[in-house]
Amino acid sequence: MKKLVLMLTLLVAVAFAANFSSLSNSTSLSNSVTPPTEHNAHWQLGGGGSVECVRDGEAVYGSNDDADLTYSGTTIDLTGFDGAAIYVNYTQVAADANDYCTMELNGGVGDVQFADAAGATVITKLVPASISNLTINFNWVSDATGFAAGFKMTVFQVYGVNNGDGTYTNIFDWNSDQGFTHESHDVTGMASNGLACLSFHYTDGGWDWYWAIDNVVLDADGTDVISEDFEAAGWDQDQNGESGLWELDVDRAGGAMAGQNWQADSDGNGSFTFNCETFSPWVSIYQASAVTADFDSNFEDFAGRDHAIFGYYVTLGTGVFTDNFTDLSDWTTSDSGTNIEETTWGQIKTM
Repeated sequence: MKKLVLMLTLLVAVAFAANFSSLSNSTSLSNSVTPPTEHNAHWQLGGGGSVECVRDGEAVYGSNDDADLTYSGTTIDLTGFDGAAIYVNYTQVAADANDYCTMELNGGVGDVQFADAAGATVITKLVPASISNLTINFNWVSDATGFAAGFKMTVFQVYGVNNGDGTYTNIFDWNSDQGFTHESHDVTGMASNGLACLSFHYTDGGWDWYWAIDNVVLDADGTDVISEDFEAAGWDQDQNGESGLWELDVDRAGGAMAGQNWQADSDGNGSFTFNCETFSPWVSIYQASAVTADFDSNFEDFAGRDHAIFGYYVTLGTGVFTDNFTDLSDWTTSDSGTNIEETTWGQIKTM
C-alpha cells in the first residue's frame, strides 16, 4: 500500500509540474531573460483597425508589462492655432487598479490616465497653448496579479481651432443700463462638441459708455474649467478692424469687482470706435451634463447705442492629424517590462 501511495504522489507531482510549465509558457526556469518574453504584452495591430497592448497570439495583456507606443511620424504642427485637442477612441478593461494606460504630451508624465470603459469611448484632451510641435507617448503598465482585455485604441485625432471658429450661440444682447450684476447662465450647449469658448462682445456708437467683467468661472459637472480674475493678464480679442479694445484696468470696479478687471471702455477712450470681441481660452468639456458660466458685470449704456453681447462657440476644429491604425508606420514601440517570477522546484516542494 505504501508503494502505491508513493507512486500516486509522484504521478501527481509530475502532472502538477507539467501543468505549471504549460501555464507559464516558459522554456526555462531562469529569471535572467531580457524582455520582452512570452509573458509580456507589447503594442501591435489588432483586428478591425486597432492598436492594442497584448501578448502575441492572445487577446489579453501580460505580466509586469511596461510598454510604450510613441509617435515618430511627420511633425504635428499646431502653430497658428488658438487652441487644440486630441480625440482618442478606445476601450480598456483592466484586472485591477495597477493595470492601466496613460497618454503623455511632450513629456508630461501621465497627462491622461484612461479609465476602464468596456464600450467604445471618446476621450478629449486639450493641448496646452504652450505646445506648438506635438509629441505623444502611450504607456501601458501591468503587474502580475491578473489578466484582462486591456487597452485598445481605434482612432487617434488631433484638431486645431481659432477664435471665432464654430457655431455661435447667443445668451444675451443688452443695450440698456444694467449696472453692477452677478451673472449666472446655463451654457450646457458648450458640451455638444469637442471644443468650446466663451465670448464677450462690446459695440458702441463712439464715445459712449463701457462694459467691464470680472471673476469669470465656467463650471462643468462641478469642476471649474475656467477661473479668471484678470489680476495677471487679459484674454485674446478681435477688434474687428476698429480702434476700440478690451484692456485691464482698476476703474469701473465696485462690489464684487474689486481690483483689476477686463473692460471695453468707450467713455475712457473717446477717440475709439468699439466693435471688440474677447474670447476665453478654449476648453474641452465634451459630453458634460451641466455647464454654468458665472461672472461679475458692470454695463452702462448711452442712448441705446451700446451693446453688451454674451455667448459661446462650439466646434470640433480643423483636422491636423488622424490615424485609424491600418499600420504602425508613424509609431515606435518599445518594451521595458520585466519577465515574471518563475516558481522554483523548491517552492513547489513546500506546497
